[in-house]
Amino acid sequence: MGNKRMRQMIYGTVMVLFLGLIAYPSTAKADITYGVKNGFKKTVSCSAVDRENGYFLSASNIPAKAKKVKISLSKKSVGKVKSYGGGDFVFYPKKAGKTKITITAVVKGKKVKCKGTINVVKFKQPFKSLKVDGKDYSNNIKGSEGSAVEVKSNKSKAKVELNLKSGWKVSKVYKGEKKMKNRKSFTLKKGEGIGVYVKNKKNNMEVNLYVYFSE
Repeated sequence: MGNKRMRQMIYGTVMVLFLGLIAYPSTAKADITYGVKNGFKKTVSCSAVDRENGYFLSASNIPAKAKKVKISLSKKSVGKVKSYGGGDFVFYPKKAGKTKITITAVVKGKKVKCKGTINVVKFKQPFKSLKVDGKDYSNNIKGSEGSAVEVKSNKSKAKVELNLKSGWKVSKVYKGEKKMKNRKSFTLKKGEGIGVYVKNKKNNMEVNLYVYFSE
């Protein structure tokens, strides 16, 4: 197994554990793997962090046991892909632009296809500030995937305040499996964490992060 693949496995495992099992003792709802269907459209960013880690994508109509899987890009200058079997692959952005992805495979003797478009945009910081008990952690957000803030304090509760820049909105909030009401202020108890997704209203780029109040 190559070093690159090993890093991908470690990154994925650590983030899933951190986002769900460690911070909240139930199945993680926030996951860095995106399921895609035929005709999908996805916007991703190309920060240094995102170029290194890539985006884990899984074609819903192509199972792990599919044969003769092939993945192609219409514009290789925008990104590259690496297949990990079946419809699972990682897209590594290179620069801003659009590219079409076509995945073909043989499933139970029949040829299947999953096509989609990925729009790569420059990463933009969505926060004016990301404060936990008054301390700003916005500099922790360097890419659109898997940013994490772990907070330690002698206090029993921590207040999280999201101050978004113009053109951004909170799109999803999860505490473990529970989807919460979209808002910009939360109170966490010791051992609790929240997964927050914010979206750019203009290009639909989504940035996700996790805030964990360490025990």
